[in-house]
Amino acid sequence: MIRTYLLLCLVLFILAVPRESVGQGGVLAELNAIDIVVMDLTSFEKRLGLSKEAISNQVLVLLRSKVPRLIVTDTANSVVFIDVSVDAIRTTQDSNFGHYGYVVVSIGRQVTIMETERFGGGFIWLQHAGFNGPQPNLHGNINMALDQLLTAFAAAWYRDNPTK
Repeated sequence: MIRTYLLLCLVLFILAVPRESVGQGGVLAELNAIDIVVMDLTSFEKRLGLSKEAISNQVLVLLRSKVPRLIVTDTANSVVFIDVSVDAIRTTQDSNFGHYGYVVVSIGRQVTIMETERFGGGFIWLQHAGFNGPQPNLHGNINMALDQLLTAFAAAWYRDNPTK
C-alpha cells in the first residue's frame, strides 16, 4: 500500500514539474554523478532470495557498463531510486507456482527553490517494467527488467549529454 502511495506521489510530482524547468540539453543534461538507493524489500521478497545489496550491485554494474562517464558515488546530489516489487502466484497455500512484479527506476535531483533559497528534491526521469514467469526465473526476470530500464536511461542520458 505504501509503495502504491509513494509511486502515485512520484508520478504526480513528475507531471507537476513545469516544462520551463527543463534545461537546454534535456532533463539529464549535466548529470555527472549519481547515488544508488534501493527501496526496502518486503519480508516475502526477502524470503524469495532478493536483497537490497544484490539489486544495488546489479544496478552498479549496469550503470558502469552502460554509462561509464557517469560517476557513481554516495556523495552525489542526484539519486537513482530502484523499487522492486514481487508477488507469487500460488497453486496451494505452501506452493509457489510463479511470480509477477515490476521494477521502477527513477532519477531524483536536489534542487534549489529560487524564491525561498531552500533545497528540495525533484524527480527528473522515471520508467518502469513489469515481469512474470515461473519461480526459478525470478532473479533473471528482475535482471532483465533492470537491464531494459537502465538501457533506456543510458540512451536518454547520452541524448541529453551528446558531447560526453
